[in-house]
Amino acid sequence: METRDCILQRRAIRKFQENKLPDEVIREIVDCARFAPSWANTKAIRYICIVKEKTKKEVEACCTEHNQGIVSSAPALFVLTAVKGLSGLERGKALPYPSHTPEEWLMVDGGIAAQTLCLAAWDLGVGTVIMGGYDAVQVSQALKLPEDQILVAIIAAGYPDEAPSAPRRKELQDILQILHTVLCVLPCHGQSAAL
Repeated sequence: METRDCILQRRAIRKFQENKLPDEVIREIVDCARFAPSWANTKAIRYICIVKEKTKKEVEACCTEHNQGIVSSAPALFVLTAVKGLSGLERGKALPYPSHTPEEWLMVDGGIAAQTLCLAAWDLGVGTVIMGGYDAVQVSQALKLPEDQILVAIIAAGYPDEAPSAPRRKELQDILQILHTVLCVLPCHGQSAAL
């Protein structure tokens, strides 16, 4: 599948066929996801794929009612975690000019990894939905996450049993601003520069 087609055709899938995801498909999805860019290539994101029913039930109990139905029908759950103390830092120290906190950068890295995983899955015919309604502390405890890791995302996955239409999107002109070259004065030097 072409990249553009994958991006435009991917949908959030909340209803799944009963077919299990083969281990080789799970491995291929994560093998692609691990190529997602990360802060200074620190590779802080870790992946857990839950296919065991007992563990899925434990995670399901930590979710909102709406998400419980999704979890119970999904053949697999991808849980993305991030190792603390890697993203947003320079050799373990805070930057002198931080744009975001290290915790925020962990979430940036996690978001990139989550979308990369969803696109890799879609390319293989596997549907996904990134879920938001759950108690992160309870899920972390249920999965016995190490102290040095933080829960980033839970993604339900399986072969789609629905074909949702594309949701409405904002028009390009409503979300894009292209700044063309202008002449301005740099305050620190009083010199003109093209931006």
